Amino acid sequence: MNLYIKYVNNEIVNHPILESNLYYTIVNFNPDALPGDLKKFERIPTPSPSGPYVRIETTYTLGDDDIVRDVHFEVELTAEEKAAKIATFKAIEHPASWTFDETVCAWVPPVAYPTDGKYYTWNEETTSWVEITPITE
Repeated sequence: MNLYIKYVNNEIVNHPILESNLYYTIVNFNPDALPGDLKKFERIPTPSPSGPYVRIETTYTLGDDDIVRDVHFEVELTAEEKAAKIATFKAIEHPASWTFDETVCAWVPPVAYPTDGKYYTWNEETTSWVEITPITE
């Protein structure tokens, strides 16, 4: 899937366009002879945020090779955004024995989930993980 983006007066305009759409909108579109207002675009995968209280934002930049690419960067949540996120997660139904860990913005069980590769479900009565036995036929 080839992508292109408008580039007018030395500025990136709008968002990437699928090559297949350009065949419908530009008469005799030829990807080897792009109109002056189009540049090739390369999508860069969005990284995961480094923590629960940042978000990834994206802009575009034109490289020395004349290809426009995504540029991703983290933005810290404002105090209001952080408080709203915490409130949303605290409202999630959870077992009574679990505690909210604000550093990871998640409900945490009193006993860590086993790491032996098996599947488990939480038993609130015993406050422990109980192995789930897969059904085989």
